Amino acid sequence: MAQKKQKPLSASEKISLTMKAKHREQIAAIAEEADRNLQLKPTETWRTLTEEHKETVLFRCYGGDSVKQVCNELGISPGLINMAAYRDPEGFGKELALAREHGAHTQADSLLDIPFRTDMSDASKKLLFEGIKFLVSRRSRDTYTEHLKVDQNVTVQPVAMPDWSFGQVIDVTPGEDDPDKAE
Repeated sequence: MAQKKQKPLSASEKISLTMKAKHREQIAAIAEEADRNLQLKPTETWRTLTEEHKETVLFRCYGGDSVKQVCNELGISPGLINMAAYRDPEGFGKELALAREHGAHTQADSLLDIPFRTDMSDASKKLLFEGIKFLVSRRSRDTYTEHLKVDQNVTVQPVAMPDWSFGQVIDVTPGEDDPDKAE
C-alpha cells in the first residue's frame, strides 16, 4: 500500500517537534516519580509536591494547559497545586494566576484554528469552541468579556391607575396631605 508523501518541515515545525520530544522525556521521568508517590498514604500526599512540579505546572499553564490536565499527566492531585498557591499567595499563587491569565491568551489564539480541523465533527468543533470561549472569558475578564455600559440615570413617570371601586381614574402622584403619615 502506498503511503502519502509528506511535505518537508519548516524551521518552526522542527523546533516544535524537538520541544515536544524533550517534553515527553521530562514527563516520563516525572511519571516514574508519580508511581513512587502513589505508594504514600493519602494523608502524606502533600509531601509529593516538589519545586519541579510547580515549575512544570507554571510552564504548561503559560502554554494554555489547565492545572488539572497537567496534574493528571504528572500523577499529582490538582488540590496540591491549589493548596500551594493558597499557602503562598504572594509567590507561587501570584505566578500561577499570571500563568493562567497568559494561558488564556494562548487558548484564545487556538480558537482561530478550530474551524479548520478535519479530525472533528462540526458539533464537536462547536462544543470545543464554546468551552474554550467560556474558560477564556472567565480567566481574562478584562480582555475577553463584553463590557456593557449601563445608563443609571433612570426617570420614572407617575402612572395613572384606575380606581375600580368608583369607576374613576385617579392620579397616583404623592402629595403633601398623605393620610398614612401621622403627625
